[in-house]
Amino acid sequence: MDIFEAINSRRSIRKYKNTEISKANLEQILNAACMAPSSKNTQPWYFVAVRDESEKSYILGIMQQVAAQMKAPLEEYFKEHPDVAAQTLSFIKGLGAASVYVLVFSQKPYDESSESALTQSIAAAVQNLCLAASGLGLGTCWMRAPINVGFAQTFKDRYAKNKGQMLAMLTLGVPDEAPKAPKRKDDRYKII
Repeated sequence: MDIFEAINSRRSIRKYKNTEISKANLEQILNAACMAPSSKNTQPWYFVAVRDESEKSYILGIMQQVAAQMKAPLEEYFKEHPDVAAQTLSFIKGLGAASVYVLVFSQKPYDESSESALTQSIAAAVQNLCLAASGLGLGTCWMRAPINVGFAQTFKDRYAKNKGQMLAMLTLGVPDEAPKAPKRKDDRYKII
């Protein structure tokens, strides 16, 4: 698949098939993530790809707590679309039965003076990860739910004790859905 097809076909996947991702494909995806550009070539990312079933069960236990804390805010935000709130909560609780959970940390703690540049660098690496997965016919969903409700330190303590802050979490697997692309908004660029 060429890069434009990967970009245009990539969707946030919230339902996965019970299919294992090969170690070779996982390494290819993580290596692609690490090829992202970064501010001052700091390469400030650190990824933990969780495939072990007992560790995934531990994470799902945390995600039950995350969903409980997000229930009221999601129901308020989607009050006009309660089905979307319910689907989102269901995904948070079970992570769509994804084969792999990818936890994203900074390589080391960083201060406010470098926060924006390093966060942008890590976001570029996460985007590379999503596109590489798409290019292999796999799906991802990029989220911050556990961070938003205060579980970042719990993940850091277990999976990246000597690293920096947790910035994101992704699910990764073989898609068991084919969502349509949301309508793109107008007036998002100009050429001079």
